[in-house]
Amino acid sequence: MAYKDTYGYISEIIDIMSRKFRELGLKVEIVDLERTKERRWPTINDYTGVILISDQGKSWKFWTWKATRFASLYVSPLAKGKVIGFFRSDPKAYHGLLDPVKTKEKFGKKILKKCNFIPDYYEDFGPVLDFSRKSKLKYDDRKILKDSVRSVAKKTGLEFEYKGLNDFRDWNRIEEVCNEIAEKLQKGKSCGSCGSIVPKGAEFCKNCGNKI
Repeated sequence: MAYKDTYGYISEIIDIMSRKFRELGLKVEIVDLERTKERRWPTINDYTGVILISDQGKSWKFWTWKATRFASLYVSPLAKGKVIGFFRSDPKAYHGLLDPVKTKEKFGKKILKKCNFIPDYYEDFGPVLDFSRKSKLKYDDRKILKDSVRSVAKKTGLEFEYKGLNDFRDWNRIEEVCNEIAEKLQKGKSCGSCGSIVPKGAEFCKNCGNKI
C-alpha cells in the first residue's frame, strides 16, 4: 500500500485498510511516498496487488504529482495480472457530496488519461473538510471551500461545522472495498513469471505455462 498524505487524513484510511487486510489474512507493506525517496519506491513484481491512495495536494489537480508518478511509472507498465486499486480522499473533491457517481466517473477518466489504464478498483472515498484552526488547508482554500459547501448544504440538506472538522469519508465503502480486494486476491497467487493470478491448487500458469 502506497500513499501521499497532505492534510493528515489519508494515513488514517491507510491504517484502517491495512488493519482490515491483515485481519483478512493478507500481508501488507506500507510505503509513504513523501518520506520514502523515489529510488526506494518498490516495483510491484513481488506483490499480488497494489493499493495507492492520495489527496489532490495543495493544487487543485486530481491527485498529487507523486501519486501520479508512482501510478504511471511504477504500476501501470507492470499491472498485468495484479489486483490494482487507486483511491482518493480530498477536501477539494467536495463535489462528491452532490453526485458521488459522477465524481467517481471523473476520477476514473483522469486515471485513464494519466496512466493509460483503468485499475480494478477506483473510488473517491469522500472528503474531510477541516475549517478549524488546526487545519492544514491554506486560508484562501478554506474560504473558497466554506462558500462552496454552503451551496452543497442547501442542495443536499447536509449539516456542516464551519469552525470545525467535517468527516465525510465513506467508512462503510472503505471496508467493502477491502473485503472485495481481499476476496479477489485470495482466489489465487501471482505467477512469478508473468504476474497473472493463478487459481489455488493449479500447478501451472495458464497464461505463460510457468510451473508454480
